[in-house]
Amino acid sequence: MLTFTDEGHQGQVNLLSEAWAKGDLRIVVGAGASIQAGGPSWETLVARLGREYFSSAHSGLRAEPEEVEEFCRAFSSKFGRDAVVDIFRAHFQGRFHQILDTALQLKNQELASIHFELAAHASRASPGVSTFVTFNYDDLIERAISAIRDDLADDFESICDVSEPKKGVRIYHLHGMFGNEGTPKGTIVLSEKDYLNDADGWASRKLTDLLQEKKVLLLVGLSMSDPRLRRLIYETKRSTAPTSQIHVIFAQPEPAPSIPPNQRRSIRLSYQHEREYWKSWGVDVIGVRNHGLIEAALRRIRYPNQSNAHGDALAFLRAETNRDPRARFWGVGDLYNTDRQTEANQFLARTIEQVRTLFAVRTDEQLQLGLFVPIEDSRLRLAFHRKEGFVRLELSNQGSQAVTARWADQRTLAVADESSCQGVAGLSFVQGVVLDASGMLDRNFSAEMSNAWRSGRTVRSLTCVPVLDGTRWLPIAVAFIGSNFQEPFWTKLSQGDRLDLNRALRSMARNLLGLRSRSQEAHHG
Repeated sequence: MLTFTDEGHQGQVNLLSEAWAKGDLRIVVGAGASIQAGGPSWETLVARLGREYFSSAHSGLRAEPEEVEEFCRAFSSKFGRDAVVDIFRAHFQGRFHQILDTALQLKNQELASIHFELAAHASRASPGVSTFVTFNYDDLIERAISAIRDDLADDFESICDVSEPKKGVRIYHLHGMFGNEGTPKGTIVLSEKDYLNDADGWASRKLTDLLQEKKVLLLVGLSMSDPRLRRLIYETKRSTAPTSQIHVIFAQPEPAPSIPPNQRRSIRLSYQHEREYWKSWGVDVIGVRNHGLIEAALRRIRYPNQSNAHGDALAFLRAETNRDPRARFWGVGDLYNTDRQTEANQFLARTIEQVRTLFAVRTDEQLQLGLFVPIEDSRLRLAFHRKEGFVRLELSNQGSQAVTARWADQRTLAVADESSCQGVAGLSFVQGVVLDASGMLDRNFSAEMSNAWRSGRTVRSLTCVPVLDGTRWLPIAVAFIGSNFQEPFWTKLSQGDRLDLNRALRSMARNLLGLRSRSQEAHHG
């Protein structure tokens, strides 16, 4: 599964990469980024506000929760998605911002991978992005910069009004934001009247300046439904003066095979017309195959050459693990010595038992865990591996299931670029996304590789989880879990449990590599 829906999108990414290198790229962020962090969709937000309104305006009525939900849907349908908020605001008056802050649940939002990716773009000078514009009320971009960009610790700021910028990296909150205490900063823009009242305000002027400054704008996490943005793009396009180039990343998922052929064809045609429609507005669409690949597309802007990303990931691992002599693993003697492998194997055995207990795995489902790490020449090598019910006999300490150097040399994957990278683990590493095998176990394998890897293979299902880290927020390893079941236990997990499994695998990888704990590893799915 390649990142882009069309090969032509790579040309657009190359243009964005050139702008990034010159410091001419500006990134505009919408609600999609906040939703990845646990923020509410518009429908969810209106429902939360609607429940508060119903209980306050109709406190004398006794209603079941289902009736209240139906009331919220009917209310929103009757008055429209923006106007309905005006009714809530008029009713709550001075309490509205407090209720809105509660409904947004900003304190419960956890940093998502996209925020770390945006933070990795930030720079006070070229190459990089010095200007971010967001329509969101949270401070997630700022928190991500604080978490991984020590070099920018005192050189970024949030701007919500006409204040003159004082720092190198600026995050403009066009719709205002809420501080740590729930106090609004700037003008909170949410409803139809808010847009009309602020039509010629600071935020509109700032957005107009961006559209007219002859730079390159990249819109991320936006559905393009924001009325102010659409109006200003339209007005700018009608102008005869030179304007900024505008690109937007849209997820355009491939229709599921279970969908009837005529519906699949209709969905694909809708994507084509979506691109043509926004082209008429002067906006170029970059299509990716699912929402998780938006970060992969952003990373491609910083690293148009995958070998450079691989080299930086390898350099990061060497620097980090060399802080602790016990964690060094870059020489074959360091990584595959019996003591190191036996210790790792015992740890993996305990981890398998923990996974079994936590997720109630059936006793007849055999599991295996392992970890791939980058090595020279744009390749991954199997570093650690534990398979239930299996004994490898090559080791002198018979009975261990540890990886030997000789066996690991036969378990390497080429990851020079996305199209030719090998195996599901290789693709997971290059894209930086969680992947299930789905027929990709032997992706781009030669016949010789397939024969070697299939020998003794008991796994029928595999999921690979990349570990990302560093100021450049790069994939630095790939953890995997395998099962002898065609439908393994993780396919039946809830979304929350699946995220917990991914976090457990990332934690396992950090432990095996001896890396310092990073709080963000608990936050990206």
